[in-house]
Formats: sequence, C-alpha cells, structure tokens
Amino acid sequence: MAFMEWDDKLEYLAQMWADGCEFRHGKPQSVSYPGAYGQNLYIGGDPSGYLSMWMWYEEYLHYDLRKDYCKPGEQCGHYIQLAWAPSKRLGCGITKCGIKYLIVCHYYPAALRKVQMYEVAKSCSLCPYEDKALCLNNLCISQEQCERNPEHCGKYTFLLLRSISLLKELQ
Repeated sequence: MAFMEWDDKLEYLAQMWADGCEFRHGKPQSVSYPGAYGQNLYIGGDPSGYLSMWMWYEEYLHYDLRKDYCKPGEQCGHYIQLAWAPSKRLGCGITKCGIKYLIVCHYYPAALRKVQMYEVAKSCSLCPYEDKALCLNNLCISQEQCERNPEHCGKYTFLLLRSISLLKELQ
C-alpha cells in the first residue's frame, strides 16, 4: 500500500467542485489533472471531516476483499477508493451549502472497477521497484516522495536512498 501525501492541485480541484454545492460526482471542466483521479463525497452537518471518513471507511463491513464483492444494496466504492493500494495523493475541499457541509476528496490514482484494491501480503513486500520504494511504517514510500517530504523519511533514510540512487547511476 502506498504512502499517501497531500496534493495541492487535487485540493484545488476538490474545493472547486465543493464550491458548486452539487452533491454528485464530477470534475471541474476548466482545470485538468495529469491522470485519472477518484472522488468521494459527503454532505451533512459535520464540517470536521471525521464523520465523512468514518462513513466511507465503514463500508468495509459490506465488502469481501478476497472475492471483490459488495453486498447487494450496499455501497462499497467509497471504502475501495479510500483503501486503494496504488493511491498516493489526496486533496480535499469543503464548502457550507445552506445548512449542510459538502466535503469532496480526490485520490490519485483512481480506483479501478473489477480490480482488487490490494493484494493480501506481508507489508511492503509488493512495493514497486521502479519507484525505488522503501518501507516506512508498513507503507511503500518512493524516493521521490522522500525528496519532497524528508521529514517523513528521516535524514538517514533520505541519505541512504540518495546514496543508493547515486551508486546505481555510476554503474
């Protein structure tokens, strides 16, 4: 499962969508993003984001990962997007629409239909080699993410990754 980091452009797109006060899936027409992103929506009285995340997460009760099956009449898509292993960027926006709050979260890359959201395996055993990923708190974090967020990787991990990269360039 990928390490998740905040993405200002996804936040901007989510805020643009939320500002329209329409509780439906969609994307702003005037701005693009380099790749397909997923979207979760919440409308209700809680502006903190806690209830929206809990509602999306709670859908796991209706989902069977091994069979990629959602119980009939239930929703599982929000949970699948929330736990989609390849997703590594997130941005959310919130707007008060009348007496309720609309929260929009965008995830990159988007979850795909009819594809298992993650493989059951030992933590970090499937980190992508091409990302020069390492395991941090049981999540795959790429060298690029460490360079952008050295506070997450720690200076020694960052230096180790940089050294490995330089050695590979010399070979």
